[in-house]
Amino acid sequence: EKFEHKAIFNESIGRLEMHLFSKEKQEIKISNQKFTFNKGESIHTENSYKYDIVQFEKIFTDNGFTKPKVWTDKNKLFAIQYFQLKN
Repeated sequence: EKFEHKAIFNESIGRLEMHLFSKEKQEIKISNQKFTFNKGESIHTENSYKYDIVQFEKIFTDNGFTKPKVWTDKNKLFAIQYFQLKN
């Protein structure tokens, strides 16, 4: 309860970043180690990169996979892509 979770979209690199921000100055002990956090200090816990269909396809086709079969929702916000390794 002394941390607040925030998801921040870093648009310049297409990455969703997850952070925990300390709500107050605090000290945490894990095993024999102590960690001190100032109010507002962040722990960067996760990165989730977001690619459009063309960017994602390029990553795979540049690395030995066939052009994918692609299924999307009607608004093209989400996609499932099926790739196969080239023989």
